[in-house]
Amino acid sequence: MKKFIYIMLMACGLFATTASAQILKGDMNDDGELDVIDINASSATILGQQEKQYINPGVNPFTIDNSLVAGIWWLNKTDHFSLMANGSTDYEGAATYEFLPYQGRIRFIDADGETMSWMSVIKLADGHMWCALDGQSSLVAYTSTRPAANIDGNKPFTVDNSLVAGIWWRNVNTHFSLADDGKTDYDGAATYEFYPYQGRIVYMNANGEPVSWMTVAKLNNGRMWVAPNGQSSLIAYSTTRPDAKLVTSIQLTDTKLELDINESKQVTAVVLPNDADDKTIIWSSSNESVARVTNGNIHAVAVGTATITCSATDGSGVEATCEVKVIKKDHSGHDSNCEWVDLDLPGGVLWAAWNLGATKPIDGGMYYAWGETQGEYQNQYEFSYSNYKFNGHNKYNKEDRKEVLEAEDDAATAVWGPNWRMPTRQEMNDLINCCTWTWTTHYQGSDINGYIVRSKSNGNYIFLSAAGYCSGRDFYNDNYVDYWTSSLNDEDDLYLEYYAYGTKLSCDESHVGKSKTERWRGLPIRAVRKK
Repeated sequence: MKKFIYIMLMACGLFATTASAQILKGDMNDDGELDVIDINASSATILGQQEKQYINPGVNPFTIDNSLVAGIWWLNKTDHFSLMANGSTDYEGAATYEFLPYQGRIRFIDADGETMSWMSVIKLADGHMWCALDGQSSLVAYTSTRPAANIDGNKPFTVDNSLVAGIWWRNVNTHFSLADDGKTDYDGAATYEFYPYQGRIVYMNANGEPVSWMTVAKLNNGRMWVAPNGQSSLIAYSTTRPDAKLVTSIQLTDTKLELDINESKQVTAVVLPNDADDKTIIWSSSNESVARVTNGNIHAVAVGTATITCSATDGSGVEATCEVKVIKKDHSGHDSNCEWVDLDLPGGVLWAAWNLGATKPIDGGMYYAWGETQGEYQNQYEFSYSNYKFNGHNKYNKEDRKEVLEAEDDAATAVWGPNWRMPTRQEMNDLINCCTWTWTTHYQGSDINGYIVRSKSNGNYIFLSAAGYCSGRDFYNDNYVDYWTSSLNDEDDLYLEYYAYGTKLSCDESHVGKSKTERWRGLPIRAVRKK
């Protein structure tokens, strides 16, 4: 119900320029007596009586009474207007005013009850009030205390806007958006406040100052009628694009996926109908710690489940989903050359189940000089510097600075094909650090000793036999587990090591590690391949 409150306007107009020590009269304390007031003081003061403040900052301003707006409101040191609580005013001949709390409007009325003038209170907080005079689009800021200058720097606050959040369309091309986090692209505004108790949306600039507003006259069934900037005309908006051909369905090439960790899959969306006005779509994941999506490319991050959603942005609300399950797959397998084992190591390589030149794990296989692709059996070849392919130091030296074997000099690639290669120093480190190494004798009933190398992650294992090494025409076994890497040694004097040594796995029954050795020596090779 509207409530009429009579006041005495304490100035001759809405904005009154006052001289020093100007005296105004009014019933400030509602005692029926006419009080004398000095409006040039820092606050409204009843001379000879106790000082009285009429503003209570921080309380919802649009309540059933007008206690928060009653008082003197200052534009600067001289310009102000007064709203007192005794019920009469001479503002431009107006006899009364009406405060409409449900819309934040102050209406000035003459003696015949006709509207003379009015203002909209756009925002009232912390002793500051922004007003739009006679429904104008420009705002005037007031303060409850006499300021040294115009006020600025007030920041907006956030309230629940769930009823109006979304994209609101006026026609096929014109719309504005309101999001749950108080962000909007309307007229370049930075943030907005929604006042549910007055149905008003106030747009703020980057400094938190009101720049525009809408009064929501009606909101139901996905339609909203608003009066922009306090105007009397209404504009109807809709949650769907009026007169537009909306998206009716989205079809995904995959609706269920099972992916391995670090595996990616491109999912394509077909948006129907083909002649929809706006076929723009957005992708999202319900759990980005499990699976992420970028333009339909789904990348598995960790074991778990996630729902990938593809949504239309035209206001139709159409969406499609793909359920993703991420698991750790076992990539163990075989080809015509060898079986391989997935040890789930950081480098992502699969390890051969036996040595190059062998047909089962307990065989020593053939022996190779570092960088040579022709293997030899033990005691059938002299592994010496004079027989070495690079004895002229014409490659992998301190001049060319090549640190890892190229494919043409990689024995595993030469013998088993391009899917295979020798492991790098780092991949050998991963094997050492991410597996448990157990020395065993008479492996599976044979007379061969060596290490069972078991993954700490998935429990899979390989057997590295103590195949020994060759130097000259001599063969050294004595339980040595030595295997080449494809990397040069990186210890000591780097220039010397480039020139002379390769890196090898170097183990015996009491020690697991890496070391350097002359590149012309003959060592076995355990190959790797990518998943």
